Amino acid sequence: RRRSHNKEATTAVIDAPLFQPKKKSKSIAASQDTVKEEFSSSLENNGLVELSEYERTRLENIKRNEEYLSSLGLEDTKAELESIVAREHKATSRGASKKVKLTQQELTSRRSGRVTVEKLKAEIQDLVEKGGDADLIQQREIEMQELIAKRYDSSYAAILDSSMQSGAIKVVSDEPIMLKGWINKGEVIEDQEEKEMEFFKIISTFKSPKKKNVVTSVNEYQEMVRRLTLKEADVAKLTPSRITAVFLHPSTSKVLVAAGDKNGFAGLWNVDNFQDGNDGVLPYHLHNSNITRFNCFEEDSSRMYSASYDGTIRCLDVQVHAFLLAFVAPETRQDDNRGLYTSDCFFLDSHGSFGTASSCLVGKSDGSVGLVDLRASASSYQWDHPLQASKINSIQQHPTSSHLIVSAGSGKAGSICIHDVRKAGKSWKPLVEINEHSKSINAAVVSEDGHFCVSVSLDNTVRTWTNFTDPSVKPSCEVMRRDNHTGRWLCTFKPTFDPKFPSCFALGCMQKQRVVELFHIEQSPSKSAPSTRLLRQIGSDSLQSVCSRNAFHPHLNVIAGGNSSGRVHLFR
Repeated sequence: RRRSHNKEATTAVIDAPLFQPKKKSKSIAASQDTVKEEFSSSLENNGLVELSEYERTRLENIKRNEEYLSSLGLEDTKAELESIVAREHKATSRGASKKVKLTQQELTSRRSGRVTVEKLKAEIQDLVEKGGDADLIQQREIEMQELIAKRYDSSYAAILDSSMQSGAIKVVSDEPIMLKGWINKGEVIEDQEEKEMEFFKIISTFKSPKKKNVVTSVNEYQEMVRRLTLKEADVAKLTPSRITAVFLHPSTSKVLVAAGDKNGFAGLWNVDNFQDGNDGVLPYHLHNSNITRFNCFEEDSSRMYSASYDGTIRCLDVQVHAFLLAFVAPETRQDDNRGLYTSDCFFLDSHGSFGTASSCLVGKSDGSVGLVDLRASASSYQWDHPLQASKINSIQQHPTSSHLIVSAGSGKAGSICIHDVRKAGKSWKPLVEINEHSKSINAAVVSEDGHFCVSVSLDNTVRTWTNFTDPSVKPSCEVMRRDNHTGRWLCTFKPTFDPKFPSCFALGCMQKQRVVELFHIEQSPSKSAPSTRLLRQIGSDSLQSVCSRNAFHPHLNVIAGGNSSGRVHLFR
């Protein structure tokens, strides 16, 4: 009886784990089965238990299955697949090997002293009006001048001035920048002129299409942008550092892109040219500082213009085969205007009530604006008047009411201002002034049809305005909350409207999954405020960074986005 009782207990010990319902990993189950088999063999050899035929067959099947799975090499395949999934996407090298190596300059931390300076100004004015102590007034004036000097020392203008004095950046030269002989890895390319011929032939022979490609419905536009994709071959490095301006040439035969960075370097890209050794990318050093805008007048397509913080406007003249110096701001050559620079530039069309097809508006860091006629004078403004209380971040001629100027200022003192050029003068007051943003405004851009104005601010809002030009009516506004804090190393977000469908605009995005967002604005008859909705997020495995600056092609279904490493992504 004792032997029979021990046999039953031993059999229970063996059978219990074999039919355990809990799920375990393959490695644990295999080790358990091996232990069972060894334990069962030991018990059987010692005569303690005799396995049934079913148990023997089961153990043999388990052993045979393990040997078969091991022979297939599934573990090695699993490890290889996991390594492929975990591998990071490598940025495209198109145009990257051809960049010019630069010595990077460290920017000092910027600390604004505007509030303290304003307080001192108010205190000095109060002391003067009340007939206060002359020594105290003089002391406060000295303190104010020290604060102004300290603010300048930490500003962008001081870095630019010191770089020019040390020779790190050359002073603006009147000499043309020839196209041939650009530098590539320290060597001058002898046959550069031949490689440029195709690019400039497209520019010189381009004629604006008589009929523009206009989309009539949001459904048609949504279907059009749904087809936009980004391929790895459509990503190229055009500039050495952070891109501040992107431009798509209106040519319909070939896709031509221009991009400029914060150090004044520019890249011209013939997208579909893979034949030459530079992947269609032509780099140049056009300016001494931040490039703010590119433009090509459709009336004269053989010329392409670029504007910069250094107060210069250069013109790519295909006939002369050089970048000519078209304009130099007079304040950049005067010692008493140290620290003043041009912050934005807008080229006027030929149908405006002021200026010509070769004119542009130049916004400056002191809040003033000047009109430049590129055919009349290369070193003076047609007129120059104050516009904002702080630096002008964006300036634009109203697309339909061409006598109006729309500007956006930086800082807490910045606002959206609508000015009438017909009332320009020293005491030029805005027709409409909007002060709804609580922080600096990156840009305020009006749609091509003139119905909407979109403003993007560091207060993490995007505001859409209607009825913003009539002083007798309060502007209607819709507020959209989003992350606009790009930080120190990314360019600020600026909206860009699509000329093919004026109620849609593109904007960069800070979310982890890198995309470019397209928005559509609707105006309901029953509501005074417009409605802005997200139309599509365009992304790809080849898009691994934030595209802060974007541009639409005026005729083709193409969008170009520039990032902070100098790369341009082409969605088409």
